Amino acid sequence: MKTVTSLAEKKVKQSVVLFGIAFIIFSSCSSPESDGIKAAKMKYNCEDDYNKRHNEITMEQNKAYEAFIKNFHSHSFKTRVEAREKLNEYLEKSRESFQKLEDDARECEKKAYEYRNKLRNKYETNREKEEKFSYAYNNYRPKERKSDTKQEAYVDYQSQIRALIQTIIPPKPDLERLKTDLIGRKILWDMKQAGTRHWTLLSTEEFKTFDIKETVNTNENYLLDVYLLLRGEFTDYEANVTIQYILQQHDDWTFNMFQSKDFKVIPTHKYKNCISHGWEGWGFANRCYVTNKCDFTLLVIGEMKPTAIYALGEIWPFVRFISGNDRAEVGGNGVSAIHTIERIGYEIKNFK
Repeated sequence: MKTVTSLAEKKVKQSVVLFGIAFIIFSSCSSPESDGIKAAKMKYNCEDDYNKRHNEITMEQNKAYEAFIKNFHSHSFKTRVEAREKLNEYLEKSRESFQKLEDDARECEKKAYEYRNKLRNKYETNREKEEKFSYAYNNYRPKERKSDTKQEAYVDYQSQIRALIQTIIPPKPDLERLKTDLIGRKILWDMKQAGTRHWTLLSTEEFKTFDIKETVNTNENYLLDVYLLLRGEFTDYEANVTIQYILQQHDDWTFNMFQSKDFKVIPTHKYKNCISHGWEGWGFANRCYVTNKCDFTLLVIGEMKPTAIYALGEIWPFVRFISGNDRAEVGGNGVSAIHTIERIGYEIKNFK
């Protein structure tokens, strides 16, 4: 019995001794400085792993660039958009790898941050030790770190590919695109002394005739002179406009400029019985009025011959939108002659 007891006591004593030795070893290995270095090493290990994998994926990406450049002409691209879509296919695998790398890097950084906080919290009650930990952590530097030298190759490939894609000249805009690109454009109607109006193109249904004349056609500049016959509800309109498309750095021909050259109303002469005009007053104080006797709005186009300058051959045009059963003053000090009268339906929406 005594023998068994003594053996048990001996084992307890041995355990105590071993625990004491372990504690001493642990205490000697664990210090604010060593813990700070451990945390810093974990952070730098994340960075080293990131750089290593980044270089590997960059090499994979460069091979994809090389393959695209090598096969570029064999694809016979018609548009720049088509070429960029094919490039994306070449780069799909490396882009997925880069995305996974970024996700893994964030996860590693998170774990390194949590590990640092865990070690630092051991010394939160001892300011001196906490400062030693922070100093060791912030000032630790690995002995040797390799720099990333792959970025130069990446930039070079990008430059080569950009130059190749710019050699692709896409087809010029077709008629339907031209019509669509004109919607919302304003055609200037300059009536000199009568002022200016703008016809806004609201729908492709307005185009009765679309006659195109190319004036400049290069790899970078596409300039068109266009004659338009526009359909109104009650009358038609003629217009000449200039349209410019440019290519340059764009993936496709891009609408760049729209300029009005001429605009005319094609008279119908259907509504003259709705209009009367007369004068009030005498001499230089007389005024001319135009009256619309019909129930709908009319566009009245005419000319004034002011007495003061009529001898000089001056004729001033006038244009008025006159509501139904209403009258408007169109000028004074002279005689006005009405040229055309046009009924206005939805054209009121177009003219401003």
